[in-house]
Parts: sequence; structure tokens; C-alpha cells
Amino acid sequence: MAAADLAKSRQFAEAIRQRILAGEWKPGSALPPSADLAREGGCDVAVAEVALRELAVEGIVEGRLGAGVYVTGLTQRAVTRVMQPGGGSVAPVFEDGRETAYTHETTTVTADRHIAQRLAVDIGADVVRTTYECTAGGRPYALITSWEPLHLTAGTPIAFPERGPYAGQGVLARFAAIGLPAIRVNEDLVPRGVTTDEARLLNVARSALVTVVERTVFGAQRPLEAADTVLPARVVQPHYISHPGV
Repeated sequence: MAAADLAKSRQFAEAIRQRILAGEWKPGSALPPSADLAREGGCDVAVAEVALRELAVEGIVEGRLGAGVYVTGLTQRAVTRVMQPGGGSVAPVFEDGRETAYTHETTTVTADRHIAQRLAVDIGADVVRTTYECTAGGRPYALITSWEPLHLTAGTPIAFPERGPYAGQGVLARFAAIGLPAIRVNEDLVPRGVTTDEARLLNVARSALVTVVERTVFGAQRPLEAADTVLPARVVQPHYISHPGV
């Protein structure tokens, strides 16, 4: 496709995306045929089809064999991160109620300069790294990487986040269980381009943007955890709701 047509397809995709976000087409509803959309948008059918494929890669729409193109519901403001008393967040909840799930892998690694600074440990110190691939309704929507200082958790029931009596309970409950309650949680939202591996795992275009939620959980003496949550910027975005009194 020529550069001019590629630019038109991206503009067309953005126009359709904004109409979906505005509620013109609800999750589960069918879009008009590409020929009708092209005629309405004043472009070639080929341009409209490329735009729809881009939206499908982002997860905003999906093609159903012999049935057309449908809105998936994976759109902005789809993730709610409910803040717990004292900071932190529980599992994200999608506004349309779709079921979420995740797979995980935990390994022990050595801290590079960036993680050492965030956790206030020496470069090369052992840390427990857990990676998560998160899905909603069977579709990938987030990648999470968590790092915890091993010298704080080694030999305790929380040494591995997804094993033992506190498996899956979240960093606040886990560290409180060993007498290290969190007193502060900082989160920064950082926009950037997607990496090649992230694009593959999230099933988004290599040109896509992501929002990275960089979280650091602090105890009274030192950081307890650092975590990065990678969200496709045009597919989901975090939406925070605080509990009363927080």
C-alpha cells in the first residue's frame, strides 16, 4: 500500500475507533460493511479494509467468518483498578464484566541498575521476578512484570508470589503476613512505543503505543516491590476508583 493510502487507513481507523469509544457501536454489535464505511468516509474499500484489520489487531473489533466485523468491547477506560485502603490495587475489572485470567512464571534473577534503584538494593542482588500474561474474554490485554527483593522474602511463606498459603493474594496482603506492611504505593503512567516481544504477546501492531503503569510499593524501611503493567494504549487504559476513606 502506498504511503498516502497507509496514512488514509490510519486516519480512517482512528475515526472508527473514536466512534466506537463514543458509543455509536456497542460491544457485540456489528459494524456496517466495509464498502458502506468506505463510501461514508469518502475512501476506497481497500483503505477501509486495512483500517479494520488494524483495529482487529488492536483487539477493538473482530471478524467473524461469514458474519462481518463486530465490536469486542476492548476499548479505552475498560480497566478499573480499585485502590485498597493503604494503597495498591486489586485485580482489574472490565466495565463490560468480561472474565479475566492470567498465566505466570516466577524466576530468581539479578537486579540490573534500573531495578536496583527502584528496590534500593545493590546491582546484582537476587530478586524474584514474576511475569504475567493477562487476558480478558480470552484476549490478551496486559503484560505485568513484578520484582521483589529476595533477601526480604527468602525462607518465608511469601517467597514465591503464586505459591504457598498466600499465593495470588497480592503484594499488600502477602508482605503484611510477614510483618512488612505497605505504607505507600506510587504509580506513574508512562506512554511509549511497544516492543517487538510486547506486540507479539499482546497481538497489537508493531507501531502501537502502550501505557506502562510503573508501580513501587514501599514499606516503612524500604521498597517491597516494583512492578510494570503494560497496556495497549488504544485498547485499554487504567481507571482508578478509591475506596471511601482512602
